[in-house]
Amino acid sequence: MREHSQDQNTNVEDVVALLGLVGTLSIEFFEVSAKRSAAADAVPDGEEITAAPDFSLTINRRPDDLVIRLKVEFETRLGLIVVDAGAIYELPSKWTVPQSVAFEFANKVGVMALIPYIREAVHSITIKVFGNGLVMPVIRTGELEFFESEIVDSETVI
Repeated sequence: MREHSQDQNTNVEDVVALLGLVGTLSIEFFEVSAKRSAAADAVPDGEEITAAPDFSLTINRRPDDLVIRLKVEFETRLGLIVVDAGAIYELPSKWTVPQSVAFEFANKVGVMALIPYIREAVHSITIKVFGNGLVMPVIRTGELEFFESEIVDSETVI
């Protein structure tokens, strides 16, 4: 790690350098919900819940941390399911994460860190609301990737 001035922020150069600096503070949920539709009563009990997930990603670069939020929505015959979770990574002061590095980190690290939490939340909430659990498909490393134009990048507090 190179030295930097006490009065000036230093940019993190790449994802490898960022991995050496960050520590996971927490995994937090911003929304976990399922709402039965009016048509849900017409669906036979025990019918398997199927739907394609719709994912979105938000990156919040703040002075002392980096927040990677992954949201998934499912529109099913039974109703709407939404789970929004975030991985909060502590960042030492005096380091700044450029947008390109935050974007690559989110795709390579943040998304895969959040998938197990989102999968469990989707399954749990659908059992409670619909009586039958939705099991998300297996997502392998690199299968869920976002392009910069799809990501909300913010330096504001969430």
